[in-house]
Amino acid sequence: MEKKVKMVIIDSGIDNIEQYNGINIRQKGKKFYINNDFRDELGHGTQMLNLISKHNRNIEFFIVKICSQDNIDINEDILIYALNYVYENIDCDIINLSLSIPCINDYDSYNRLSKICKKLYLKNIIIVCAFDNLGSLSYPACLETVVGVTADISCNKITDYVVIDDKYINIGGRGINETVKSINGKNTIVSGNSVACAHISGIISNLLSENIEINNIKQFLINKSSFDIKKFKKGENNSNFQKEKFINTRAVVFPFNKEIHSVITFEELLICNIIDVYNLKYSGNVGKNTSEILPVFSQKNFIIKDISSINYNSFDTLILGHINELISIENVKKQIEVLIKESIRQNKLIYSFDNVKEIFNIESDNIFFPNEDKESLVDEVGYGKLYRIPIPIIGVFGTSSHQGKFTLQLLLKKEFINRGYNVGQIGTEPSAFLFNMDNCLHFGYNSNNHIVRYDMIAYINFIMNDIFKKNKDLIILGCQSRTIPIDNGNLNDYTLNQIEFLLSSQPDVVILTVNSWDEKEYIIRTISFIEALIECKVIGIFIYPYKNIYNEKFEIYEKKYLELSEYKEICKTFEDELGINVYSF
Repeated sequence: MEKKVKMVIIDSGIDNIEQYNGINIRQKGKKFYINNDFRDELGHGTQMLNLISKHNRNIEFFIVKICSQDNIDINEDILIYALNYVYENIDCDIINLSLSIPCINDYDSYNRLSKICKKLYLKNIIIVCAFDNLGSLSYPACLETVVGVTADISCNKITDYVVIDDKYINIGGRGINETVKSINGKNTIVSGNSVACAHISGIISNLLSENIEINNIKQFLINKSSFDIKKFKKGENNSNFQKEKFINTRAVVFPFNKEIHSVITFEELLICNIIDVYNLKYSGNVGKNTSEILPVFSQKNFIIKDISSINYNSFDTLILGHINELISIENVKKQIEVLIKESIRQNKLIYSFDNVKEIFNIESDNIFFPNEDKESLVDEVGYGKLYRIPIPIIGVFGTSSHQGKFTLQLLLKKEFINRGYNVGQIGTEPSAFLFNMDNCLHFGYNSNNHIVRYDMIAYINFIMNDIFKKNKDLIILGCQSRTIPIDNGNLNDYTLNQIEFLLSSQPDVVILTVNSWDEKEYIIRTISFIEALIECKVIGIFIYPYKNIYNEKFEIYEKKYLELSEYKEICKTFEDELGINVYSF
């Protein structure tokens, strides 16, 4: 004997309300009101019910109206209220949501929506939800406890469906050119993910009518599908960095070069504690204080020591900066190899900016390299669907390399933390994880990153969504080198990685770092490009506090600090000519 399936349709109501039970939920400000007038003014709810009924006539429907002519666009608050009402008051097997929220407002809304969907799931109620027709990973369809449905062109009949091996998208169904009765009994042609969702709800209702256990629904769908499972390449989308191993360890750094400067300057932001700084004796700075070399805002001072005198008993973690230039000298390469192997022998952790495993043919779980095996961490994006990130994103971009972009990001992080914000951050420097950043995608100097094009966009999008789900208030990120080509005569001048990063990160606001010698036209072109490529605003310019001086003797340009009077004059000129606020370190 077939079981009568109980289904709730949360939508725009139904045309002939006399035949069904239901409610109308209205929202005024933060308050909700319920009445019995769930008549459909839009036609959408009526269409979905009639599509579902094509599959199964043995359904007892309960209608929940949450949208009308006065309020076509739903928000997460009214949807959460409706789902809670169903959970507390309605006995049902399936909830059909042929609707979706493209972008959740904030973490609290995400958390509340996730919780009620999980409660319904644990109550053995199947939520079948459409993704939005714009193509994004919308809510609640992308939640683990919800059957997320998208239209699939391979589905020609209303009983066709394809099971999808994906973390977010579960089933594809027929979603085009479906003739169905709408309000006032008129036939209309409908298309979209909401149509596919209604068909899938109908198909699942038939399985439930056959008294199939709910926990076997997915397997039955796989067994009865007309198509093979559609698979997407799987990845983790999370770093393999084991932060807990490095937290509060005693760390030493070597060599004291440009990439290590920020580690010393912002030592208070690190997850470990710097106790010593080392360099090679011929570097010229052994015996000097780091404060003599670093910017004035460096809070801690170290005496730079000779690496040959390193005390292995004094530290737990070796932070190894870029060494590729040093290892071209044979005896130095050997010295660094001994340093690494002895550190491993004494069970020290090594955080390396370069792939020393490959350079020295060493295998050890104690060595971490931030770009290690990144390609395997990228998911293939099902149907091209991406998240829309609801929290503010601040981007730091520039007009060249060596402008202090990473330093600016750390200064911003420090300032926001001091003001009480919970900061999320993606770093493009290999030291990013040491600064407790949420992820690292190093594609600058000496990087072996191979994530490009759509994989880059997908990877960063999923990283940012993971940051949002950690209840962060905002995300700070920054790019490498210049944003747009300064010349088209050499392939090395093309900025494909930077453009991909800009498209991937979609910052809401950008701070542009510039050089004091940059031509005004190039700065304007950079600003225009950034604001044209994505929907954002360049809100300020940071001037790198150096000037370029030509050394006639050696026929090279050398960087010298700007005098205060020179800086003020340049700031005024830039502000007058560009009409934008100018700042400096």
